[in-house]
Amino acid sequence: MSIAVYIAGPWVERPVARSVREKCKAAGLEVTSRWLDFSGDSHDPQVFLEEALNDYDDVRRADVLLLLNLQKRGEETSGKAVETGMALAWGKTVYMVGSWSNIFHFHPRVKRFELVEDAIKEIVNNHE
Repeated sequence: MSIAVYIAGPWVERPVARSVREKCKAAGLEVTSRWLDFSGDSHDPQVFLEEALNDYDDVRRADVLLLLNLQKRGEETSGKAVETGMALAWGKTVYMVGSWSNIFHFHPRVKRFELVEDAIKEIVNNHE
């Protein structure tokens, strides 16, 4: 059985998130994050609506959330915080890479790692 992972991260770090996707796939994980392949640069509300619905569905169908919380304090973005909140509300474990930056990062279902590789290894080992 494949483990489905949603990769949450800031839009500006999409190249990093894409490389994390490749590491996840190499470990045998399925990645549900369609935002990584979004090719538009639109400010059209209809596009934002479609992307919000995609992200909601992608987090919902994932088994776990892999949070890339790599931005410096004060430079965080809010989308990944919403995705983390959804994952926690739905009872999913969050594997966070980076620093704590809000109170929910201390939730018992949030596991913090320094390295992406360690988080991926933990996902594989805990969800076999």
